[in-house]
Amino acid sequence: MAIKKKKTPITKSKKTASKSISSKKTKEIINNFHQLLKRRKTTTNEVEIKDIDRAIDELGGMEAYQHASTIGQSTPRGGDSSHYFVKWLAELGVKKSYVADKEKMSLLEIGALLPDNYHSERSWIETELIDLKSNHPSIKEQDFLQRPLPSKPDDEKDAISSSLVLNFVPTPQERGQFLYRLNSVLKMNGWLFMVLPAPCVVNSRYLTRNHFISILETLGFKLVKEKIGDLQKGSRIAYWLLQKTSKPNKRPIELTKKTVLVDGPKLNNFSGDPGDQAIKPGQDRNNFYWLTEEEPHRSRCRAIMKAHPDVKKLFGPDPRTALVVLSVVAIQLVTATSIINFGWHPLSWKFLLTAYVIGGTANQNLFLAIHEITHNLVFKSRTANKALAMAANLPVGIPFAGTFKVYHHEHHRYLGEDGVDTDLPTNFELLFLRNVLGKLFFATFQILFYAIRPGLVNPKPPTPFVLLNAAVQVAFNAIMYKAYGGGIFAYSVMSTFFAGSLHPCAAHFIAEHYMFDGSGQETYSYYGFLNWLCYNVGYHNEHHDFPAVAWLNLPKVRDLAPEFYNHLQYHQSWPLVTFRFIFEREVGLFSRAKRDSHTTKPNVSAARESAILPGEGRSLEGAD
Repeated sequence: MAIKKKKTPITKSKKTASKSISSKKTKEIINNFHQLLKRRKTTTNEVEIKDIDRAIDELGGMEAYQHASTIGQSTPRGGDSSHYFVKWLAELGVKKSYVADKEKMSLLEIGALLPDNYHSERSWIETELIDLKSNHPSIKEQDFLQRPLPSKPDDEKDAISSSLVLNFVPTPQERGQFLYRLNSVLKMNGWLFMVLPAPCVVNSRYLTRNHFISILETLGFKLVKEKIGDLQKGSRIAYWLLQKTSKPNKRPIELTKKTVLVDGPKLNNFSGDPGDQAIKPGQDRNNFYWLTEEEPHRSRCRAIMKAHPDVKKLFGPDPRTALVVLSVVAIQLVTATSIINFGWHPLSWKFLLTAYVIGGTANQNLFLAIHEITHNLVFKSRTANKALAMAANLPVGIPFAGTFKVYHHEHHRYLGEDGVDTDLPTNFELLFLRNVLGKLFFATFQILFYAIRPGLVNPKPPTPFVLLNAAVQVAFNAIMYKAYGGGIFAYSVMSTFFAGSLHPCAAHFIAEHYMFDGSGQETYSYYGFLNWLCYNVGYHNEHHDFPAVAWLNLPKVRDLAPEFYNHLQYHQSWPLVTFRFIFEREVGLFSRAKRDSHTTKPNVSAARESAILPGEGRSLEGAD
């Protein structure tokens, strides 16, 4: 499935749906919305996006869609579907059991349009209502695809109702992820009530009833009850009651590319097939997670800037950062010269412990100081920023500030693009580092992968700044060697190695963009105390949304727009990230999202122009 981005709320339009809509008009509105949202989800063309948004507005905005759907639930049109769910649970004795035990079944209703569908059953059903666009205070505005997965069993639900929601999800890939997440949210033996338009399974080229049930079985569900409307008799709805019997199978069968299962005239193109091994991100351990959609940060940035224009006040450099950088440089130089004066051997436990605890922490801090400086977030002057970056580079021992600037800008503008974003693992790494020992090797020596990979994947000629950075570093190393001998260089190199190895702060390398728990989330944040040592790099969603915001202001972005961040999954512990990456089978080098390079597109110059981020300000200038 494709990685999901936060769906931009569609603001209330000037037009509103009429209070009375014919059945034909209701169907027309719903179908038009489905088509427009599908197009919007799969295009990156700014002009087309504006045209689609204008068309949505002309239809009446999300309120018009909800109004049409609500009318579809009215009694003259057949009523809402909840009565089938309640009836089936009563027939199975589930209701009787809850009533007898004086307990309540926790139910998540996805796509809730009305607040009282289960009101008559409130004595034994406790309902949580969510929808993309809430039209009632009791309905929480939330995208199920962005809903945090349960972190403990108590957060899991006894039942889920998904009535006419799956067919509203724009892409087959996201439908696959939607189905997978249903299993993740449900308790074992929990109940899933699924409702779709009957044509989705009886009149589609790509999805039949049997194929749909096989997908659900692969995802750990057992069919219990079923009612599929007869199109010839005007019954156009299909209902299923399923029970969760297991976690999803490790290797889903026959869930490959969208395949024509039935052919003929007047068939629709609805597909529930999630695409190439995309039921769960990283589930296919032999391949990466390939996407066709743009990265999520550009659209979320636009939405936040529209909803909170004051976010622009947070843009710009913060000179106070220079004091922190120079202080850490001083700490490293004092520590390095001191242990040489103490006469500690580079392989002694005192030397190694100091290099790990002080040196590793300090050099990781300097890595991220250079990251901050690379975004022009310390001084307004690009020259001053480059000078500070070279100063921060000195205790690291190896020149990298110049090359990092070049490659990191591409990581932002072309996130996940194969052959361009050198933060991505290569096929070689995927092939040879797939088991526990391989992942342990990667986590231990990841600093070497980040140093060597760019030159192999996306080689570039050295810029003047790269050459100047190298010259300054070599000169500094020579001076220090002459004054203190080889031990001081050994301390710098060991500190750098530990900073990018099995160090608590080094876990951010993995935490930022590797996908965990089948969330399909491309970027993760971390809000713990280690951010104080790492220039708030843990606020990584916020950083990618707004590269122009300095580290001290990144928490303010989240505070300003909590509705855009609170629903996202985030890591609670960096060391735990490293542990899980190494030992959990469902996470590995394959758990990265990739896209085809923009250089393969017909109009490369236009693709480069469209890659400019709305929240980048001047933070990605001067990569020369």
